[in-house]
Amino acid sequence: NITVTRAPAANVTNPAISFFCANNTYVSTNSNATILLRLKLDTLLNTITTNVTLPNSSVVSLTPVSTLTNQSNNSFYYNYTYRHNATAAGTYALQTSMTDVNSLSNYTTQNFYAVAASDTVNLTTSGGTVINVTDKCSGELLSNGSIITGLLAGNYTLNASTTKPTIMLQNAQLIAGNAYTIINFTDSSESTASPPANRRTVEEFEVTTPLNFSSAIVTFNYSNLT
Repeated sequence: NITVTRAPAANVTNPAISFFCANNTYVSTNSNATILLRLKLDTLLNTITTNVTLPNSSVVSLTPVSTLTNQSNNSFYYNYTYRHNATAAGTYALQTSMTDVNSLSNYTTQNFYAVAASDTVNLTTSGGTVINVTDKCSGELLSNGSIITGLLAGNYTLNASTTKPTIMLQNAQLIAGNAYTIINFTDSSESTASPPANRRTVEEFEVTTPLNFSSAIVTFNYSNLT
């Protein structure tokens, strides 16, 4: 066999891992987790290994259920899909490593978690309109609506829309057995606060949350205010 590659000096870098996540970071026990891996290489892939360490510390080698390879200009794209049945509750530690034909390599890890199907939470808002629940790793939309019921406990990205701002809570912690009012939104009177000198108040509102989270983003379009 003959393998045609590119010289290491020809702007060939280590394999780039653009995505490595389970579609759901939290799955119920005895259900399948689907894991997606996307790579971008400057040359051909030589070897790849993907494993999962189970809650009992044993290691299982994962075999892809589907693969897809594309080439664009001088880049090579590899997509792998794996599945694993999470038979026990706990942490599933994913590891993947790859080497190209120039012996350049890369490595990364990611976790997903299995919880009992009964370990759920319910979500609502006070003053909000729609809740979007997205996976914290894959970004996949998992549920949306004014009321969310039966969501597996875990950490998620939550977006709550109101008549004015949209509030994003990143890595929000949801503990099993709880019913959460994830935000409390109040549209305040514009006369309740005194603006600084040479400024005027055009809009006031108050947002609070009982949740623990890593960061929050408040988005408010005020372009139509006068």
